[in-house]
Amino acid sequence: MELHTLESRLQALAVFRALLDDPVVKALLAYLAHNIDGATWDALGAYGEFTARLYRGGGNLARYVQRLVEEDDNVCIRAVGRGETPPAYLTDSVEEELKTLQMAADLTPEDLTLPLLRTYQAYLPRFGTAEIDLAALYRQRLEWAGAAGASMPATICSVWTVKGALSRWDTRIPSVWRSWWATSGSGD
Repeated sequence: MELHTLESRLQALAVFRALLDDPVVKALLAYLAHNIDGATWDALGAYGEFTARLYRGGGNLARYVQRLVEEDDNVCIRAVGRGETPPAYLTDSVEEELKTLQMAADLTPEDLTLPLLRTYQAYLPRFGTAEIDLAALYRQRLEWAGAAGASMPATICSVWTVKGALSRWDTRIPSVWRSWWATSGSGD
């Protein structure tokens, strides 16, 4: 995959558009843009900024992208949560955007540093990777959101996806949602 293709596909996100505001994704896009321009020193700085932000987010790009996708409260997950069937154009967009996000999640340090190594022969920071299937994870999240119904906040579905089960006492869930969980009849 060519890096400029990934940059173009990321810039065109619509359903997952909010992910472009994430600091790690912003830094990745900045690096990809510098890499296209061929500005080696600027690209080095942008790569360093990307890896620094990723380190603060856990250091594993695939797991980071997975968390972003699982926690994104987008129009599709909201529609399913309301019991609606999203229109075909929306589901098509979700599928294509998940392919794009999968491309980003699949990036390795070698993929990103190869263009730099053509002119810069020194150490470049590395980051972790993992094999994930964003489309399968998102389908599972949609099933859970549909089963939970309209009143369940999407972020609770995110925690559910990450943990495999939901505890109303999970400290990562804001207290207002724990209260909702306890009063909705959905808790234990």
